[in-house]
Amino acid sequence: MFILIKVVILSFLALVVFFVPLGSRPLAGHIRAIWATPESRELKKALTDNALMLETWIESHRALSGEPVPAGTTAMEPEKRAMPVPPRSPQPTPEKSQAQATQPADGPPAAAMRRPPKSRARKPRGDNP
Repeated sequence: MFILIKVVILSFLALVVFFVPLGSRPLAGHIRAIWATPESRELKKALTDNALMLETWIESHRALSGEPVPAGTTAMEPEKRAMPVPPRSPQPTPEKSQAQATQPADGPPAAAMRRPPKSRARKPRGDNP
C-alpha cells in the first residue's frame, strides 16, 4: 500500500516538474536553462577537475603508505586526465611566518587588540510604543 502511495506521489511530482509551466516554461526547462549558462559549465568543469585531483591524491596516498589498491578502483590513466597532478609543495620551515615576524614581541597579538562591540541601546522613536 505504501509503495503505491509513493508511486502516485512521485508520478504527480514528475508531472508538475515537466509539464506545469512556471512563467514561460516548466521547472525542468528552467533548470536546463540554468545549467546551460557559461558559469554553470565552468562550475561543472571545476567540480570534475577537483574530483579527479582528489581521486589522484587518494591513490598516491595509498601507494605511498603501502596500502594495496583494490582492483578496479584506480582512476583514469594519467594521460587521459583533464588536469596534470600538481607537484607536492615543500614542507613548511620552522621559521617564523611573515605575520609573526611583524607583530611586536611584547604586545598581545592583533586579534586580542580589537575594540569591544558598540552597545545597541534602543533609541526612542516618537509616540509609537
